[in-house]
Amino acid sequence: MKKFLSILLALLMLCSCGSDEYTEQPGIDIPEELDSDVPGVEIKTENLGVTEKATVGRYNWEEDNGDGTKKNVIACGAHPLDFKNITYFETSGKEKMTLVFEEKPVSYDIVRYEVEYNRWADGIGYNGDEKSKPVETENDSFVAAGDGKNYVYVINANYKNGNVEYAFEVRHAELSVGLYKIVDGAENGTLVLAGTGAGDIYTLNVGDIPVYLDGEPADASVIMDGMTAEIHHGGDILETYPASFGKVYGIHVYSIGTKNQPGGTYFDLCGLYIEVLWDLWRADEGLNHGIKYISIDLSNAPGNLSESEKDAIIWVLSNRIGIPDAMGLTMEELKEQGYLTAAGGTNDLYQWDDGVYMNITDDSGEDFEVYSLPVIKFNAMKWRSPLGAYFFADCSAVWPQMGTWTEYNVGAFAIS
Repeated sequence: MKKFLSILLALLMLCSCGSDEYTEQPGIDIPEELDSDVPGVEIKTENLGVTEKATVGRYNWEEDNGDGTKKNVIACGAHPLDFKNITYFETSGKEKMTLVFEEKPVSYDIVRYEVEYNRWADGIGYNGDEKSKPVETENDSFVAAGDGKNYVYVINANYKNGNVEYAFEVRHAELSVGLYKIVDGAENGTLVLAGTGAGDIYTLNVGDIPVYLDGEPADASVIMDGMTAEIHHGGDILETYPASFGKVYGIHVYSIGTKNQPGGTYFDLCGLYIEVLWDLWRADEGLNHGIKYISIDLSNAPGNLSESEKDAIIWVLSNRIGIPDAMGLTMEELKEQGYLTAAGGTNDLYQWDDGVYMNITDDSGEDFEVYSLPVIKFNAMKWRSPLGAYFFADCSAVWPQMGTWTEYNVGAFAIS
């Protein structure tokens, strides 16, 4: 009993609010018989697609003990601007936020305080001079300001049993925006993206990341392989291979035929070449037996692939085939680096004892069209030795003006 009274006395001394019966400080363990469970409130975001519980601050709460008596618990805590571990959201623009109350209050109001982004690291806390501004709600929703500033929102809710203060912060995210070609993965939501330079490839799991089509909110089904995507992210890049983004705030894509995604191009050329090489890999599978290495040479592939697109195609095929670290070396580079050995005792012919070389080369010949639609022509080869090779010859794919190829044709199959 003495221990109980000592704890109670300490709590009363720590808080200057006063109390009818008991007083507690948030963050201090109090005897179970003094504890009070106040209702919470969740903050549901529209574009971010996340829901979090607001931080509970000060409250004055009365409960029925069930024996004809009542207890009143007053939690005198810090001002919300002094909360070090406050619930927060990061957004790059306006964000619709909806309050989901665990118990419907009799009434409530919301105010906001403008704050520094990382005020705790700079030792900035509540000084009493901060000015609050009221926030209007409609159907328990409001739009968080997308003005590049950071705000702490404070909810004061009145219930039949008392009143509770909640708080959360909305931080403005400083964005980096990059343009990337979607090489693969739209069908399953795990995107492989090609950037600007050699080796500049990324993977991105769409998950709950907000998606926009032509500037309007959409779902992930609008994303297509071949699109150019604007990735809005926080600037942090994880140094893996492929690389990945630390925090992504939005994926912006555009309909074919718009200014940002014009028609009349070889849309999803990477997807075509991935399909061709995958089909070629599965043809004459005896050539694949016992290999440790693979090199996919796209240096002479038609269509003006960027270096990062070539690297991304190679990485996708490497994972499908199950041989890590596929290379992009030409036949001459394989010879120079010692991968090939002499075949048949002559230095004029070579073979790859533990690897397979694959390529796609231009077979344009005379340009032609099918019903005024552009056609791309190419050859593809899988090679292991002069007497171990397989060819797709005189291949072609037709490209609709506002879409992607639907199939490709092989003029002749050959084996040596």
